[in-house]
Amino acid sequence: MPLSKNISVFLTLNTKQFQSQILRTTKSMKAFGASMQSIGSSITRNFTIPFSLIGGYAVKAALDFDTSLTKMRTLVGLTKDEVLEFKNAVLDLSGKTAQAPEELANGLYFFFFFGLDGKDALAALNQVSKGVAIQLGEQSDLATVAAAAQNAYGNEVLNSSEALDVFGKMVKTGMFESAELSKVLGKELGVASALKISMQELGAMISTYTRITGDANSATVGASGVLFAFEKQTLKGEKALDKIGMTYETLRHKLGQQGLQKTLL
Repeated sequence: MPLSKNISVFLTLNTKQFQSQILRTTKSMKAFGASMQSIGSSITRNFTIPFSLIGGYAVKAALDFDTSLTKMRTLVGLTKDEVLEFKNAVLDLSGKTAQAPEELANGLYFFFFFGLDGKDALAALNQVSKGVAIQLGEQSDLATVAAAAQNAYGNEVLNSSEALDVFGKMVKTGMFESAELSKVLGKELGVASALKISMQELGAMISTYTRITGDANSATVGASGVLFAFEKQTLKGEKALDKIGMTYETLRHKLGQQGLQKTLL
C-alpha cells in the first residue's frame, strides 16, 4: 500500500496515537539535530584544530632546521656558502626520501660532529636515509653505526653504504632489533679494526652468538672477550701461544691474513 494511503488510514483510525507519535518524532528529530551538531563539533575539532597544529609544527620544524644549520656554521666551523650548499643538498634529499629536512639536518650535523668531512658526511646521510626508507632502523641508530664504522675503518676501507649493508645482514640473521644492536656495536668496531678484523667477520660472529644468547648486549660482550684476548698481551697468553709455536705478533698477523674464523679454528 502507498505511504500516503497508510498515513490517511492511520489518521482516520487513531488521531490521538498519531499526535503522540508526532510528538515523539519531533523529540527524535531534535535529538538527531543535537547529534548532528555534536558531529559537526567533532569534525571541527578533529580536522580544523589538527590543521592549525600542523601549521604550528611547520613553523617549529622550520626553526629546528635553521637551528641545525646554524650549529653547522658556529660549532663545526663551516662557511656561509658551505652551509647553503648543504642546506640545498638536505632539501633535495628530503624530497627524494620523504623525510623531514630538520631530521636530515640533525643527521648531517651528527656526522660532522663525529669527524666526517663534507663529502663523506653527505654520502653517509644519503645511505642512512635509504636505510630509514626501507625500515632498516631509525635515523639516529643507523647514523651511529655508519659514523662508527667509517671512523673505525676509514671510508677507503669501509664506506657508509657497505657498513649499513653489513649491519642489515646482522639484523636479518641475528636475534636482535636494529636499535638494540646499534647501541653496543660501535665500541667493538674500533677494536676489530685495530686487529684487522673486518666488520663482516665481526658481524657474523655477533649474529651467530645471538642465536645462543638471544641478546645483542650479551653477544657483543662475548665478542669483546674474544677480541680482548687477541689484543691484550698477558704472560699467561704468551706461555699458551708459545706451546703451539706462536706469539702475539704471529697471532695478529694470522688475523690480518686469514681472518677471525680461521684464526680461531
